[in-house]
Amino acid sequence: MLSTTLYFILALLLLVTVHEYGHFQVARWCGVKVLRFSFGFGKILFSWHDKKGTEYAWSLFPLGGYVKMLDENEGDVAPEEKHLAFNNQSLLVRTAIVLAGPLFNFLFAFVALWLVSVIGIYSLAPIVETVIPHSVADKAGLTAKQEITGLNDQKINSWRDFQYALMPMIGSDETIVLQVKSTVTGQQQTIHLPLAEWKLDSKKPDPLKSLGIEPFIPHIPPIIGEVTPDLPGDKAGLQANDKIVLVDGIFLNDWLFLVDYVKAHPNQELTLEIKRKGQLQEVKVKTGQQDNQGTMEGFIGVRSQ
Repeated sequence: MLSTTLYFILALLLLVTVHEYGHFQVARWCGVKVLRFSFGFGKILFSWHDKKGTEYAWSLFPLGGYVKMLDENEGDVAPEEKHLAFNNQSLLVRTAIVLAGPLFNFLFAFVALWLVSVIGIYSLAPIVETVIPHSVADKAGLTAKQEITGLNDQKINSWRDFQYALMPMIGSDETIVLQVKSTVTGQQQTIHLPLAEWKLDSKKPDPLKSLGIEPFIPHIPPIIGEVTPDLPGDKAGLQANDKIVLVDGIFLNDWLFLVDYVKAHPNQELTLEIKRKGQLQEVKVKTGQQDNQGTMEGFIGVRSQ
């Protein structure tokens, strides 16, 4: 709960800071004197000044921030500085300063999305664990331990890339060209995958399994990294860094087994044996349930490290 609140405060402070920085920067560009740029509201905890006389302050309550400009409507202004006051600027300049805040938020969002697309979000490499016998992929010659590096002329870096490239081809009878590389020998190969036999289950539309591909998934230790507040795991007393040893008496050595087990037991009480700070203890947790395309699945609201 504390970490969630902290992340919320940091995110809010970042967004408000970007917003206020827009007002601040455009005001300076337009020749308006900025008296203070504050991170947060309330009593100033500490501050410093730059060469232009602007005070940068860190205030008591970090839920926001503000920019204070020289303005005759808010106090006396020395005659030699009247031309620097906000209220003495043209309508165009004042409008630009006011609109700069939301504009900078928009630009920030655009840059953030661009960085995400360039740097990438963590996702699994498209390595084949097994190929289902007699499937479309098997008949085409795809084998285990091969990494898919391209689909037609598109570069593939993750299973997400592969699925995004594949989805527009549902129902097509064309033959796609896969570039693959052996993770054992490094040998590259081109595979022609006919889609005419590709049958996607409408109830469980998993394009990988319907092609006969089981993706390689690395081993994830059954250690809790985050507990979502007010969900079953939190109500049962589970905590971050708890290692789950047993679930209903079944030895657990992989996080994904726990995920599958919980999904298969909606609205049921599970008995977990956990290891916390070197001590074993038993925790009973009643799973929640949610509808996943017509199938009820259990959940407890915890994530792995």
